Amino acid sequence: FHHYLRLRSAKHRRVLTRMVLSSHSLAVECRRWKERGKPIVPREWCLCRFCGTDIADPPHAMFLC
Repeated sequence: FHHYLRLRSAKHRRVLTRMVLSSHSLAVECRRWKERGKPIVPREWCLCRFCGTDIADPPHAMFLC
């Protein structure tokens, strides 16, 4: 059993499940694949859209920003 499924809010469960499965919309994941003629962006360039100081990966989004 996964403990994150015990969250009361369905929205929070959904977001956390997407983070675990790498199905989120953070810059690191969205720009990792080439799609619709857009080039792949290096990980170092994928800064957080809220603080703009660190790479927008799941640990940063959940614990720092």
